[in-house]
Amino acid sequence: MLIGEIVQKKIKKNLLNYVKFVLRKKFCFSSLFLSIDFIKILYETYEKEAETSGKERLLITAAVAAAKVNIDKGYEVDKLVP
Repeated sequence: MLIGEIVQKKIKKNLLNYVKFVLRKKFCFSSLFLSIDFIKILYETYEKEAETSGKERLLITAAVAAAKVNIDKGYEVDKLVP
C-alpha cells in the first residue's frame, strides 16, 4: 500500500469518527459547512455513517461564487454531486 493510500484511509476513518461522535452525538448537527476540497471524501463518509446509524445522510454545503456563470466556470459540480 502506498503512503498516499494509507493517509487517505486514515483521513476517511477519522472523518467517520468525527461525524459519528462530534457532529451527531455531541452537537446534533444536520449539516457541516466546509471547503469544496473535502466534498468527495465527506460525501462517501456521510453515506457510510448514514448506513450504519440509520439516520439521513448529513447535508454538504460549499462556499462558491454567487453568480451561476461563476460557478459554471470555476467548479465541476457534476463531478461532485452523484
